[in-house]
Order: sequence, then structure tokens, then C-alpha cells
Amino acid sequence: MSSTTADESMERNDGIRRFLLLAPVYRAAQRAIGGDRAIRCGRDDVIRSTKSDSIVDIGCGTADMADHIPFASYVGFDPNPPYIAEANARLAAHHDLVRLFVGSIGDPALDAQLPDRADIAMAIGVLHHLDDELADRAIALAARLTGASGRFTTFDPGFVDSQPRMARILAKSLNCHAPTEGEPCNTCGSCVDITAGRHFDVDEFDAASNRKVED
Repeated sequence: MSSTTADESMERNDGIRRFLLLAPVYRAAQRAIGGDRAIRCGRDDVIRSTKSDSIVDIGCGTADMADHIPFASYVGFDPNPPYIAEANARLAAHHDLVRLFVGSIGDPALDAQLPDRADIAMAIGVLHHLDDELADRAIALAARLTGASGRFTTFDPGFVDSQPRMARILAKSLNCHAPTEGEPCNTCGSCVDITAGRHFDVDEFDAASNRKVED
């Protein structure tokens, strides 16, 4: 039986998705939907890394988190080559601490490129892109890396009342069942559920209120 990798399991790349594959567009979109605030909340309330921590970033995208947290070493991988190229160029001054490469969950060659262990494994905005099998593999990978002494951190985008309108527009575009030239129809079940805040694929992470995970 053939094995699926993360890049093969990603949903369609038409419409707005095609543009989000471009690293500058992706980073601009992240800022537009409040990504910088989410990163700050994740840094302070969830990740809480120190300068002595080794970190593996699963599905690192453009590795924006590396700009905001302390670490002793930072290894990240993502299936999108332009994201990795942009991140490596941006973080070139930290080449002795940062190693980023193109890779996918489910790729048999992945383990050979990863360290034996990490203090922190994280998957930021990743799991909602994966099917159940690959999500299980990502979690199993994090468990192997962190063992009994490390920790696995993950959070995925959700909706709150104060979230920018752009966030909901992008979410509808990405999940719409009947988009027209990349624009959401606003009438299909997915669009209606997102508008109502009850979409089955949405779990709330309240970056706006800056709540701690345990609150």
C-alpha cells in the first residue's frame, strides 16, 4: 500500500491557495489575519522556550517563530521549497543555530534529517492541514523527539469576535465548497458555518484575549 506524504495530502492549490504558496504573500497574509499577535501569545504563554532549548518545528512554513523565541538550536522542515528558501535567507546570520530543509510528514527519509531528540517539538498551524493518518504521524514524531522530558506544542487557527475580517475571508476562501476564481461563495455549508462560528474544522485559540492555555 502506498504511503501518503504531507505535501500530497494538502488540499487544492487553486484560487487564493496558489498565491499563498509564494513566501512573501504567505507572510503578508499571516500578518493581515493577526499572525504576529498569535506568535507573541504562543511565545509567551505556550512555547516558553529558553536559550538552552533544542527545538524542532514541524511544518515550519517560513519559520517566523524563530524570529521571536530563544533557543540553543532550531531545526525546521516544510514541504514548500519557496518557504524554506525565504526562511534560510532571512535567518542566514544564525546558520550556526538554525537548520531548515524541505521535508514532509510521511517521507521515509525524514527521520535521517532530524535530531535524535528535542526539548520542544512544535507544529504551529499545521495539524488542520493534515488528514488523520498524517496528523497521527506528526504527533508520533513529536513524541519520539521529546520523549519523557520534552514537550509538544501545537495550536491552530480559530475565530474570535475581535479577529480581523480578513481572517474570515481567507478561511472561507480556503474551505469554500464552490469558490469562483478563488472567491468564497458565502452560501455553501462551509461558508455558512464559518460565518456562524460553528465550522467543524475550527478550534478556537483566543490570541485576542491573550489567555493562557490553562485558563
